Amino acid sequence: MKPKLPLHVMFEDGDHWILYNDDEIASSLEWYDSNDEDDTTKVIDDLGRPVKLKIEALIIIYCELEK
Repeated sequence: MKPKLPLHVMFEDGDHWILYNDDEIASSLEWYDSNDEDDTTKVIDDLGRPVKLKIEALIIIYCELEK
């Protein structure tokens, strides 16, 4: 199931980014994997549901709701 945009990215330091489309998501996060256990960043969709997201070299590998 696809997340409802925009995505909300919340960082441990309190920063909160709102990303409205795939281009913003890929270019803002560049290299990101929500499965990285050392990363405390949280990504949720516009309905507050957790998002599983992986980006490599500005390419979205997957962007889906966590199960």
